Amino acid sequence: MTTTNDITIYDTDSPEVSHLLDFITLKKLKHSEALSEETNCFSADLYILSKKVATCSNRGHGDPIDIRILDNDEARERVDAIDAKAKQLTMHTGTRMDGTTFSGTWDLEMLIGTKVEQMLQA
Repeated sequence: MTTTNDITIYDTDSPEVSHLLDFITLKKLKHSEALSEETNCFSADLYILSKKVATCSNRGHGDPIDIRILDNDEARERVDAIDAKAKQLTMHTGTRMDGTTFSGTWDLEMLIGTKVEQMLQA
């Protein structure tokens, strides 16, 4: 189980999720605990299968992760492929700090958020 600032995600230990997380590497991760409110405030370079494909960041206010894909076909193809595979995974469920629950499908944004959390806990 992984706990983020405002949610607990229950299925990050599934083999399918772990497998996809193995394809993702975040380099040059910069995290600001002071600015992390509802989500982690961070910036990083995103690599998929050892190839830099994007930069990503979050301001820490609960907004979606901003993924800026590099302007080339290979980067776009890698991002699209892993996002499509993530969306085929099981639903994730979680509990917010206020006790309410939510569910949704996995996507690249959720994988990045999970990878950031793993790196911060390491």
